[in-house]
Amino acid sequence: MASDRRDRDDRDSPWKEALERYLDAALQLLFPAAHAEVDWARRWEALDGELQQVVRDAELGRRLADKLFKVHLRGGGEVWIVLHVEVQGQVDAELPARIRLYRNRIHDRYARPVACLVVLADERDDWRPAAYEEEVLGTRERLAFPTAKLIDFATREAELLADPNPFALVVLAHVASLRTRKDPDGRLQWKVRLVRSLYDRGYEREDVLELFRFLDWLLGLPLPQEEAFAQELSAIEKERAMPYRMDFEVKAEARGEARGEARGEARGEARGEERGQRAALRALLEARFGELPRDLAARLDAITGADVLDRLVRRAAVAATLDEVLAALDDPPRP
Repeated sequence: MASDRRDRDDRDSPWKEALERYLDAALQLLFPAAHAEVDWARRWEALDGELQQVVRDAELGRRLADKLFKVHLRGGGEVWIVLHVEVQGQVDAELPARIRLYRNRIHDRYARPVACLVVLADERDDWRPAAYEEEVLGTRERLAFPTAKLIDFATREAELLADPNPFALVVLAHVASLRTRKDPDGRLQWKVRLVRSLYDRGYEREDVLELFRFLDWLLGLPLPQEEAFAQELSAIEKERAMPYRMDFEVKAEARGEARGEARGEARGEARGEERGQRAALRALLEARFGELPRDLAARLDAITGADVLDRLVRRAAVAATLDEVLAALDDPPRP
């Protein structure tokens, strides 16, 4: 169970980080009415540790992310509420019951008003839960909660590409991942398009790195398209005379390592770097998933290309199962 929880947290991390970094932007785009009532001039606070304590024995259903925040409402003073944001990745009949359970437990803990906002990230148009209702012997309970259905943004592509809101790229990337689940070439085109948009927006370095990491995670590619993307990325960076190699910066920060040497070094040094990367990849996979099958170890040893190996290391660090890593070798991963 501990291992399952760790893997789930690793997989959820990019969504959670996106919400925490861009809470203001996320609500502005997805829940504008709620956004208008929050005093964004006041510091808001993430309460992740508190959320785990509140729901530690209520692991119901599969979701992409849960975040708990302390936010102030407009009007001044110390008027603050607890905001629970959930990103639900697939149809789940128990979702309304879970929202009601979390809301009640959060309210009991803080004795403050609780707002629950739900992002529906699945692709079924007819599934739009918006309330929990129960009635027995004349006792009636109803809890309504706002929802945002991400596939509704599929028809707003041009608008989102022109929107300076950073969360517009997050939403577009998610919609693109659903559209191209079985279309690696289409996913490559979308990924290049979104990265071009990211570079053209004039964001600060930290925002570019964070959003690039999210796009790269959500729009993972099989190896042939991965190599093509690396070439496209290099061309984009040369076109825009970027002051740093985005691809290398993201990979270095994701692993907590120093930035690798740029491509184009002497062939002998490149081969040595690849050997080190292959060794790091095997060590990471064995640490997370145990001894590797012999045929898989042989396949890993045959992989070449510093960019490809770096991307596999990063995928191995967030994959929930070994099968997800194998999928990166052959097929586009599922979002």
